[in-house]
Amino acid sequence: MSYPMAVGSNGMYVIAEPQQISEKSVETNEGYFVDVNYLVNFYGPWDSVGLVDNAASISLPIYGDYLETGYLGSSSSFVSNISADLDSGSKISPSSTQSGLAIYAIKITPVTAERLDLAPTSRPAIISGSGIELTEVRNVDINGNLIANSAGDVYSDLPSFYVPGGEISIEINLASNPATTCKTYSFSVNNGTWNGVAAGQGVMGKITFREVIEIWAGSQITYYKTNFPMRFRSDGNSWQFLPIDYGWNYVKSGAHVPNVVNGVASPALLDGSGGLLAYGGTPVVYPTDGYETLVPQDWSSLSLPNPF
Repeated sequence: MSYPMAVGSNGMYVIAEPQQISEKSVETNEGYFVDVNYLVNFYGPWDSVGLVDNAASISLPIYGDYLETGYLGSSSSFVSNISADLDSGSKISPSSTQSGLAIYAIKITPVTAERLDLAPTSRPAIISGSGIELTEVRNVDINGNLIANSAGDVYSDLPSFYVPGGEISIEINLASNPATTCKTYSFSVNNGTWNGVAAGQGVMGKITFREVIEIWAGSQITYYKTNFPMRFRSDGNSWQFLPIDYGWNYVKSGAHVPNVVNGVASPALLDGSGGLLAYGGTPVVYPTDGYETLVPQDWSSLSLPNPF
């Protein structure tokens, strides 16, 4: 590479190969951050923008370069910030045409799960999850047995059961405002198999987002950090309401007849067709598929990553 080399639009030239003059590391919980300074000899009116914009042409590291330091390999750290300013020892006017010294400074940052080395909308999703701390009141146990006394009467105080399954949160950066997505998909269920989850066994929670404005690689970028919270059942049940066929009346010869026992109106289990269930018979869910309480949506259209 030959010098002098023009680096500015106003006649600024770098007249010698830049030299590294310092390297300082700071250890944090996220790893080592390294500040590196280079000394640049130039001639002409000082032009910090020209130097930064043309840094690669004079073999200086630029934003996003992966660099190896004494603490991290080249794939584990990247240049996250750059700046250029006159050296404190240069006694010149920034607009004068003369020789001077400048400091080109970079910050080397460890690559983390957030991948700040990538453009905002190219960063991978952040996925977190846990089991469900959610309970539901049911009138059957985990084996489908009716919770009733020896006479077949359902107890008035039914126990709560933990819902078997898990909950997952997917946070991604979107290029466009997802307000319509929030409105359409919040509190919906998957209408088809989604990453191995059978239709109706996943439920979307309240989708949230916030606008973020970030300076990345010298440019201002606007994007939307969006969170998709989901819950999944692992017991084979859907999130629909599945009531046991049970009531105060039954159907006989096409007519509604009160169920009366010893002269007293009493609730009774039904057989799914309106008739009384035979004593000792297996309780039935009516309707068989239950009642939909959440709107089914096509989750595949969201293009979310597989969280499993």
